Amino acid sequence: MGVEVARADNEFEDTWPPPGARPEPSSLKRRLYVIILLLSSCSSLVALPTNFLAGAAHPVTTAVLWFVVVYGLVASWAIRWRKLPFRVVEESIWMAAAGMLVVVFVFGLYFAEATMQARLATVGSYLWFPVIYVVIFLTHGTRAALGRALFLYCLVVLVSIPRILGAVLDGVWDTLDEVLLVQLYFSSALLISALYFFGRLSDQARDNAIAAERMNHLAHTDALTGLKNRRSAERVLEKEMEYARRYDTPLAVIVFDVDDFKKVNDDYGHDVGDAILVNVARTVESGLRESDSLARWGGEEFVVVAPQTSQREAQVLAERVMESVRSVSFNGTGGISASFGVSFFRPEDSATTLVKRADVALYNAKRRGKNRVEVETP
Repeated sequence: MGVEVARADNEFEDTWPPPGARPEPSSLKRRLYVIILLLSSCSSLVALPTNFLAGAAHPVTTAVLWFVVVYGLVASWAIRWRKLPFRVVEESIWMAAAGMLVVVFVFGLYFAEATMQARLATVGSYLWFPVIYVVIFLTHGTRAALGRALFLYCLVVLVSIPRILGAVLDGVWDTLDEVLLVQLYFSSALLISALYFFGRLSDQARDNAIAAERMNHLAHTDALTGLKNRRSAERVLEKEMEYARRYDTPLAVIVFDVDDFKKVNDDYGHDVGDAILVNVARTVESGLRESDSLARWGGEEFVVVAPQTSQREAQVLAERVMESVRSVSFNGTGGISASFGVSFFRPEDSATTLVKRADVALYNAKRRGKNRVEVETP
């Protein structure tokens, strides 16, 4: 295994969260979209005969309702069977809904042939515009949602302002439609402002949560190797000791130290030394059992917490790890080695005494020639 140049200590800062990452939508979100789209199609199918019976049917509103029916079925099919990128379908949903709503709104303001048609079109628009704004903020980031919501708001104002100006010029400002339009302007502006405000609060809460998780990660992770650090290892050890004490199960601790590491740093530089530690960490971690926990204890010293591991199993595990360390090479030269000390949990132990005995065994391995495993003396 060749040596890799170790990454800088701020690696985690550069990759948290992954730049430009967009998580894949959950299956629940997909199902919710399908349900909403199908309900929209069904409601439009119900509205078609209802409008006809009420005498409010018109080719424009009928075409819009049929469009909603067809679009809802096609979009739900595309989401369910993943025929298009989810973001494309999601973006088209608010655009289609907003577009159809503006068409109905304009129809009610200027082209309806009967009062009932105009009332149904405009009042329906007043009720559904807030829903569209909410959907936009729920399905987009706060800043992107603000831009889309303002675009729709400006479009509504532009298509309806001639109605306001006409009422002013004709001296009929006291009609209900114009009053409702002005209320729509102000209520929509207030709603968009509130949605943006709460969206920013949500973004800040999410950023704080990410920062807290990042700080927790940094507090319990060794920056160089990505392993647990000493503080985290002590917590794991305390937990496993409590379990072993309560259920009378064996627990082993293996401490190992890269041999002659100072000489490597002196001869080849600290970059090579760091790269060796990274490779040792990755090699050893890949060969451990799922229940074992590897941590960097400090410097070139590592610790393995091996729960429910007998003395014989611990020695075999340490020897296997020792062989894996030997496979780590650097600068095209021979491999490195490590010395190992193994200790076993006693009911009266603390984390300090348990690791201390493993350190004593490690010292004996160094004294007796290095590149070997020593087990604590009973």
